[in-house]
Amino acid sequence: MNLKANDFTATSKNYKNITIIVEDGWLKINPIDITGNVTLTTQNVVKKYDDKTYTAGQATAKDSLGDGSALTIEYSVDDGKTWTTDYEQITATNVWDSKTVQVRVSGSNYTGYVTGTEKLNINPREVTLTSASDEKVYDGTPLTNSAVTVGGDGFVDGEGAAFTVTGAQTDVDESDNTFGYTLNEGTDERNYAITKTEGKLKVTPVTDQVTVTITEHNGKVTYDGKEHTVTGYDVTAISNKLYTADNFTFSGEATVKGTDVGVYGMELKPADFKNTSANFTNVVFIIVDGKLEIAKRTVILTSASAEKVYDGTPLTNRTVKVTGDG
Repeated sequence: MNLKANDFTATSKNYKNITIIVEDGWLKINPIDITGNVTLTTQNVVKKYDDKTYTAGQATAKDSLGDGSALTIEYSVDDGKTWTTDYEQITATNVWDSKTVQVRVSGSNYTGYVTGTEKLNINPREVTLTSASDEKVYDGTPLTNSAVTVGGDGFVDGEGAAFTVTGAQTDVDESDNTFGYTLNEGTDERNYAITKTEGKLKVTPVTDQVTVTITEHNGKVTYDGKEHTVTGYDVTAISNKLYTADNFTFSGEATVKGTDVGVYGMELKPADFKNTSANFTNVVFIIVDGKLEIAKRTVILTSASAEKVYDGTPLTNRTVKVTGDG
């Protein structure tokens, strides 16, 4: 209380010598348990990576018995080994800087601590990489498309990736437009959740009519009593330069035989030929007929001529000459 002797004056006239002695008094206020009297509110900081630096959240405390001026809030990121009252000392820029912050509040009027935790999280940016899809009618050349679209959250300015697109489709079918990527210098993969999606490359068949002309082989001989044969055919015209003789099969018999005089047809049919290329759906085969012709032999019989002076006897010559084909 800090009272002093000179704070008092003796007023009694009955005493001539009065000594005033002051024994100091005191009031002691003992601290009480902080639990239930102080509440701690922590503040999470959750950001998506953007190459900026963020500080831990500023926690607040409320004192139900006072104005809170006697409270101290502290922060720790090393499991309570060290503490600081400056939350701005705790920072994070990259995903791997994320941390859980321990928070405690104490007060001079209280014993113990009220504790809590808060998060300082940097989450990865969600980036989608999608190669282009494309389609065309078969033309004998590879279908390619080198475009890659960056979607989702995208890359932070100044960061990104280079792409190598390898997808290609030549024949009628559908395939993935495959590609790879390499992150640019200064772009850390840990700051991104990258989803890669490959587009489709589709080649459709030629539906316009393709005409293939098949010309049977011909043969002509003169009858000789022997059997003669003509075989084979030629592909003499194809209306589409992309279509070749390798694109169809033949299942018939390209052979004609004959012995006697006459004309024999090979008689191939369009059904003997079958398109095997999926790149063409409308192939028509036209047959130009070939034949084996066995001609008659030309035989000339010539009797001999003779001459003499009249002698009263018949002039004769029994010689007959065979010429021509014999």
